Amino acid sequence: MREKITGAVFVYRGVNREMHDAGIGLQPRNGERPFRREVWCDGTWRLDGSVIFGDPVSQAVHAHQLDSEAFGGPGLSFTTDEAVARGFATTGGLQSGVVYVACVEQLIAIGCALFDPRQHTAELENPNEREVIVVPPTGVSLTLAHMARLIEVR
Repeated sequence: MREKITGAVFVYRGVNREMHDAGIGLQPRNGERPFRREVWCDGTWRLDGSVIFGDPVSQAVHAHQLDSEAFGGPGLSFTTDEAVARGFATTGGLQSGVVYVACVEQLIAIGCALFDPRQHTAELENPNEREVIVVPPTGVSLTLAHMARLIEVR
């Protein structure tokens, strides 16, 4: 799916130094899993805000945006705001980290799907983060070669 990521030429992903050094800063939790969330009337979900009205992709966007770790899908959180990424990289200035800078057109060219949560749900957990969810195609791992640059932050 190709969504319009309003006005963004670059997106930024901040990770701590430990994640970067371990080589997992650009790896989704479950890269082989489809970016979908099926919601059935089978008693497996609660009325706790984790489910919204929408198709399985919109459900996945909402679930990732609400709690990407609990959702455990193939998406990676980026932002259109470099300062937000720097905050994530350093845990608000408590540690060193890196910010991956990716060109939106380059991500699309290698087959990534980009999702702006604002286009899927009004129930944004942290709207000031200006999140963009990047889902690499199955079997493709993002690497430093896919990034426009890397910013060291302390």
